[in-house]
Amino acid sequence: MPASAAADDLFVYPTPPDSMLQLQNRCDYIVSRFWQRCNFDQAMRNRAKFHKAFGDWVSIMPHASADTVHAAVDALLARFVKKGPETLALAQMAREWTFSDTTEFRSDEVYAPFANAAAAHKKISKDDRAIFVADAKRLNTSMVGATVPALAYTVRGNEASGFDRLTPGASVLVFFCRRDDVDASLARIRLDVDPNARELIERGELAVVCVNPEPYSPEWDKDVA
Repeated sequence: MPASAAADDLFVYPTPPDSMLQLQNRCDYIVSRFWQRCNFDQAMRNRAKFHKAFGDWVSIMPHASADTVHAAVDALLARFVKKGPETLALAQMAREWTFSDTTEFRSDEVYAPFANAAAAHKKISKDDRAIFVADAKRLNTSMVGATVPALAYTVRGNEASGFDRLTPGASVLVFFCRRDDVDASLARIRLDVDPNARELIERGELAVVCVNPEPYSPEWDKDVA
C-alpha cells in the first residue's frame, strides 16, 4: 500500500514498513496513523478533499482489527471534542461513508461514535443535531449488546404484551412479516425444526417473536400457533 501523493489528496498517507507483511497488520498501521500528517485547519477549509480522505480511511477499515478501528475513531473525535462545527462535519462524513444507502462499507459500529458525538454536542444547533439524535437512538437500541426497548405488541386473544416481558437475559429473534409472507413462514418452519434453536428456546436462552405490522384481527386466533 504505497503512500498517497496524488494532486487531489489533502496530505500524504502513511505507508507501512516493507517488513510488515500481513494484510491486517498493514491496515492497522495505516488506520491508526492515517491522520498524522493532516493539517486539520486546512482540511476544514477544503471539505471536498477532507471528504475524500475520510472515505479513503474508511475503505481500509474492513481489513483492520476492530480494536484498532475503534481506537482510531475515538482519537479523531477527541481532537474536536470541544468544537461543534468540526464534530458536525465529521459526523456528516461518517454518515455518508458508513451509514447511507449507497455506501460500499456500511458499519453501525464505526458510525455510532460519530452519531453519538454530534447528537450530544451542545455547540451544534438542535436542527443540525436532529438527524444524529435519531440515528444514535436507533443504533444504541439495536446494536449487538444493546438492550431491547420495551416495545409493546398484541398476542393472540387481543392481549397486550411486550419485549420487556420476555425471559430476562434471553437473546431475542424477531420476525417482521405479514400473514401471507411465504419466505417468513419458511424461515419459521426451519427454525422450528432446528434442534439447536429448539434447545436454546427450551433452556430460556432464546425467545422468538413474530410481529405482524397489520392491526389485530380476531381471525388471527384461528391460526395454528
